[in-house]
Amino acid sequence: VFGILILVLPRLLNYLVGIYLILAGLLGLGIIR
Repeated sequence: VFGILILVLPRLLNYLVGIYLILAGLLGLGIIR
């Protein structure tokens, strides 16, 4: 189980960071405009 978590977590974190950056960018543009 731990081996699977170690393999999956980095990808999951990358996806979460990417989604967060996209949402933050969209919100930033929305607030500026």
